[in-house]
Amino acid sequence: MFNKLTVVAFTFSVLFVISCSVKEDPINYGHDECDYCQMTIVDNKYGAEIVNKQGKAFKFDAAECMLRYIIHGEISEPDIALTFVTDLTKPGKFVDAQKSFYLISDKLPSPMGAYLSSFEDKKTASEYHDKHGGELYSWNELKNYFKSITKTHHH
Repeated sequence: MFNKLTVVAFTFSVLFVISCSVKEDPINYGHDECDYCQMTIVDNKYGAEIVNKQGKAFKFDAAECMLRYIIHGEISEPDIALTFVTDLTKPGKFVDAQKSFYLISDKLPSPMGAYLSSFEDKKTASEYHDKHGGELYSWNELKNYFKSITKTHHH
């Protein structure tokens, strides 16, 4: 009924559609729920997101919830395709979490109490650090810091 070429072409087109569906899924602020703490995501300066290799998006009200989700093993790191955080200075705009810079300052409260702000570039992060104090982190430094302070049980 189908020749080999048709089957091969169909298979590639399905794989192409699947592979192209791994992308960010914008947060619907005021409606979407955090996949870690189950609170409604309301502050568009702090949202975060993981997209797995199958294209499913996991949404978080803050970078600290996303980090705790990863550290607690709610998702295996090899299954993560993309990670996003929101730049504090660009509300509602996702940036690559692994290339971003982070500031923990008790002068800048975040939704879940970690006083964690995300910035797309080091210059802006440094300006906020100069103004508000605290500690600057890269993504890997931040993950290691959270691993050191996070207990292994959930919530």
